[in-house]
Amino acid sequence: MVTQVRQRLSAVGRLDSWEGQAALELATNIAASKVDTLSARATATEKLGAAMDRALKGVDAPASAVQKHRDQLAERRRARAEQTG
Repeated sequence: MVTQVRQRLSAVGRLDSWEGQAALELATNIAASKVDTLSARATATEKLGAAMDRALKGVDAPASAVQKHRDQLAERRRARAEQTG
């Protein structure tokens, strides 16, 4: 579970955010716990789901027209910089 959470957060660049770190810590605690009751594990898993939702918020959202324009401008600048430098 910890590996999967780490990989997902890394893939979208959210591992180092405080939300990502909170989700990773919850996953680590769930994986390390050997004494919890089933209801405690279910609650912890729900909290992990909520933490992942917070950490991944907006990741799959389509870019706005303004953001697309900014991305295009940034790409043109990068291409120009590569040509000249």
